[in-house]
Amino acid sequence: MHEAFARGSLIERNPGTAQTTEGSSLPIIVPVSCFLKVDLVFERVAARLRRWRSHLLSMITMLLRTHPASNTHISRAEPDYKSLPLDEEFIAWLENQRLCGRQIILLSDAPAELCDLIAKRLKQSPELAPPTSIPRFAFLRQKFPAGFAYAGRSQADLETWTACEAAVFCRVPPQVAKTVRDLDKRVLAEFRPLQITPLAWLRMLRLHHWVKNLLLFAPALFGNVLSDSGVFVRCAIGFVLLGIIASCTYLVNDVLDLDTDRQHRSKAARPIASGEMSLIFGFALPPLGIALGLLGAAYISSQFAAALAGYALLSLSYSLVLKRLAILDALTIAALYVLRLVMGIVLANVAFSPWLLTFAAFFFFSLVLAKRQTEIQGAIDGSCMALQHRGYEPSDGPLTLALGVASGTASIIVMNLYLMQEVFGQTLYLHPTRLWAVPVGLAIWLCHIWLFAHRGALHEDPVQFALSDPISLALGLGVLAAFGLAIL
Repeated sequence: MHEAFARGSLIERNPGTAQTTEGSSLPIIVPVSCFLKVDLVFERVAARLRRWRSHLLSMITMLLRTHPASNTHISRAEPDYKSLPLDEEFIAWLENQRLCGRQIILLSDAPAELCDLIAKRLKQSPELAPPTSIPRFAFLRQKFPAGFAYAGRSQADLETWTACEAAVFCRVPPQVAKTVRDLDKRVLAEFRPLQITPLAWLRMLRLHHWVKNLLLFAPALFGNVLSDSGVFVRCAIGFVLLGIIASCTYLVNDVLDLDTDRQHRSKAARPIASGEMSLIFGFALPPLGIALGLLGAAYISSQFAAALAGYALLSLSYSLVLKRLAILDALTIAALYVLRLVMGIVLANVAFSPWLLTFAAFFFFSLVLAKRQTEIQGAIDGSCMALQHRGYEPSDGPLTLALGVASGTASIIVMNLYLMQEVFGQTLYLHPTRLWAVPVGLAIWLCHIWLFAHRGALHEDPVQFALSDPISLALGLGVLAAFGLAIL
């Protein structure tokens, strides 16, 4: 590498990402903001939203007269600078430049706390703080009359690039990089903007969670009208509209939980938390997506639109406050599942079944508590931090276990009553007695889920767990087969 620098040849440290050419021994002036993969302005907006959410939660817990430590915590008005994702590729290049003898000088353009953290990360001396009375480029010219190299990341750095002798591009847009090149400046290194892959979009929108929205088809299946092309098309359109709104509410949740997600072992890899996707998507997409979903729902049915609006409102309330209130969080998620069934009933135009909705309420309440049981077990043995800001305490384990198992048992009883009171007395199925396999399969699966939860091994959402667990998949196919055999 050193020989290549001496020859002045072009080097690609990471093909397609960074290009390096020989420059003089000019010091490199690096604004602290260049070390971040995220935009500090957006991060501060998100921090203000989290602080507002914390004040709202504090008032609610005071009204409820419950003051667990996780609920009374007030979020800071600034981001958690320790958890902000750094541009490790750029940092590695700077460290290599320093080993080659080049002087690296940090330019303070961020809060002092962040500047100190970056200085410690690079083992640097205190950063250079330009005065606000004169432009940055003029200050740097006075400070370094022999010349300097400047690292920038946006169009706001054009004036300083004009005053420098060499440039470093830190994820600079192509049009800005071209403008600087037209100034006939040497380019020491270019780190191209991070590419947003289709997989990153899928992960940000959490399309794998759309599988939960298949519940919209359940009422049509139970009512034996799914073969009607009009019903199927309405349910399919409703499935897409619900998925759009669900993805938008997940984005709101990601914005509000940025700090805690970045401290979580798996959630830290989420696109927005890791800096793979810009936080601007978390601000812009939710209002647009929710508006689009509700307008499309109104075109199909006013009742469906009302149910979808209720889902959006309840889901946003969960992200804002309800997720941090013990037990109430599980009831909220169960209600969201029930709302999916309600929307399916409206789209399929079948009769409302109190038995079916009651079954869903008990069944999904049990599944949510199974997940909470695993988190409590992890908090007890110190392997999980998921209880942070959740409203639960390690001593709540016996309560969630009792409520969850009891709720699961109640759901199976209600399913049996549903079959006896509604299904067997109708002519929807040619062989309705074959449906007895449904509560049997569900009961076995609930026992399977709770066995894992009691052991603290249910590390995923129960629905996601079911999609990757062979026993769950076999039981699910058995339940579907029972419906098929009952129809034939």
